[in-house]
Parts: sequence; structure tokens; C-alpha cells
Amino acid sequence: MPERTAARAHSRLALESEALLVAAIVGAGVALTLGLVVLVWGATVSDAMTVGTVGAGSALVSGIVVAVAAYVRSLHVPGREWMLRKAAWKVALDISVIAILHAAVAATLVVLMFALLFHGGVLRLRPFAAVGAVGISAGMSAYWIYLSTVSTSVRRAATLLMVYTVAMVVLILTVPTAADDDPDGVGSVLAAGIVSFPRPLFDFSFITAGAFAAAFAHYVAPTLEQLHRRGELKREWAPAASIASLVFMGFLMVGVGVIPAAMNATLHGILVAGTASVFVFVLLMAPFALHGLPRRFFLVGWAHLTVIAAAIAMYLLRGGLTPDALALVMQVTVLGWVALLTCFADALAETPRGRHGDDSLYRRVSVHRSKHMPAAT
Repeated sequence: MPERTAARAHSRLALESEALLVAAIVGAGVALTLGLVVLVWGATVSDAMTVGTVGAGSALVSGIVVAVAAYVRSLHVPGREWMLRKAAWKVALDISVIAILHAAVAATLVVLMFALLFHGGVLRLRPFAAVGAVGISAGMSAYWIYLSTVSTSVRRAATLLMVYTVAMVVLILTVPTAADDDPDGVGSVLAAGIVSFPRPLFDFSFITAGAFAAAFAHYVAPTLEQLHRRGELKREWAPAASIASLVFMGFLMVGVGVIPAAMNATLHGILVAGTASVFVFVLLMAPFALHGLPRRFFLVGWAHLTVIAAAIAMYLLRGGLTPDALALVMQVTVLGWVALLTCFADALAETPRGRHGDDSLYRRVSVHRSKHMPAAT
């Protein structure tokens, strides 16, 4: 046992050293490359939009490369040898989901950071100072991505999905761009006209959200099947139906981003309405189809349903939410529910059978005390 503990401590120290080295290489490489572009071609990277865009792009591209390398490295970390026994297509899917998810979170946080700093008047950078800032942000992102990917798990991936959802919403509600009448912008997402942001960012958020929703079916599927074999899930068809629903919702959300309203308003509206309808149906059927999961999960599902209903009601009211705001609420609730389903199913699979009830622990303690406490005299 002491030898195993020492080996793991040494492995963790080695991973920290590797992450620092990767961060230094990525940060220096991005700064050097961008510096040469500025020096040779005279490009300008000092304004808010350019710095944010370049920083996000650097974090996205380098993050994917770092995540792929870290995933391959994780196959040889002590205690994770079981990953070598996975099928090749599952490894490829894992690498794609984990790499894109980590890189998307890093890119979103980077562009959000620069947008907030520039918009608030906190940051004013000269071109080469902006190059250094982009390099530092890429290096810090690489450090976090490397360590997170090496020790990745289903639960961590679900948590990252929540982080990505929150970061994307904050980004969309924060980034200032052109005026509300700009045809290239979404316009006023909120009825008060507070927000305006580029349409490509909005569409990209739906494409990534749909891809993640469909991809997470791969993580939920074996867990739900295991729970059914254990007798936790009562419906034999529940795992297959749940996975089909996630994949279908994911494809609909991707369609919302791929076919924006400017391209085909009718088809775009059908895809948005279809995604909302499927999600509402899933929430209504979840207590029956996924009977066996803790009641807390279904209560959260009803909360999601309440949010969707309130958003639809505000949309129907004059002066309420805009169509884009309704679509954004739907995106957030779908990803939040998918992440919660992944976390709850994974936690239940690790819990001994029959010991996950909402009040089972309280009842066992109460019964134990009632049996062993002396009678009152």
C-alpha cells in the first residue's frame, strides 16, 4: 500500500511538471506565431473584437491538440489501465468529446475575459502587449486542459458541460458588438435591448450544444443499461428510449444552428419548436421511463419544465422574450438536464443497491436509535 501511494504521488507530480511544460510551449508558440504575423503583415490585434477572437481561436485550436495528447497520456496513468480495453470507436468518440468540450470551455472563458476587460475600460493594450496577453491565456488554458483531461471522468465531463453552458450564456449576454439594427447581429436578445452579439456566435452555440447533447448519450447509455440489469430501472426500454431522445434533441439543436432564421425562417422555427416539444415530452415522461432514479432528479426536471413553460409564456406575451431569447433558454435547460442525468445515473451506479433513497439514511438512523434507546421512565 505505501508503495502504491508513493507511485501515485510521483505520477501526480510528474503530471504537474508535464502540464507546466505543455503550458510554456503552447504559450510561447502562440505568442511567437502571432508576433510574427503582426511584425511581418502588420496585422492589428489591439481592439477588443480582434483580441477576443484571436485569443479564443488560439485557445480552441491549441486546446484540442493538448486535450488529445493528454487523453493519450492518461491511458498510461496508474489506475486507469481499464481505458486500454475500450473499443477503438469508443476511444475515438471519447477523444472527440473530451477535446472539443475542454477547448470550447477554454475558448469561451478567454473571449469572455477579454470582452469584459475591454468593454469595462479596464484594459487597453498595444499590439505586442495584446500578443503577450493572448499567449498567456493560451498557456494557462493548456495547463488546465492537460491536467483535467488526464484525470477525466464521466462526472467531470458532465460538470464541464454545465460550466460551458453557463459560460456561453454569460458570453452571449455580455459581449457588446454592433447596434441593434445590424443585420449581422442577433439584435436584442432581451426585450429591453441590452444585448447585441454576432449571429455566428449564437449559431455556433447551438451547434456545439446539440453535438454535446447527442455525444453524452454515449456516456449515459452503458450506465442506464447497468442500472436496468441491477433492477434499479424498471422499464426495459428506458435506456434505449432515453438515448434516442438525447440524440434526436441533439440533432435538432444542431439544425437550429446550421439553418439560421436568415437562411430559412420557417425551417428554423420548426427546428426550435421541435426541440422544445421533444424536450417537454422527455421531461413529462421521465418519471415514468426512468422510474428508479432518485426523486430529487425528477424534481429538478419539473423545475426545468417550469422554466420552459415560463419562457414560452413570456414569448407569447407582447413585449416578452424574443425568439432568440426563447431559444437560448431552451439550450440552457436542455444541456443542464443532460448534465444532471449523466451525474445522477453515474452516482446511482456507484451506490450499493437499495441505499439511494431520498430518506433511506434518515430512516435507518431513526430505526437504529429507536431500537437501542432506553424506554422513557
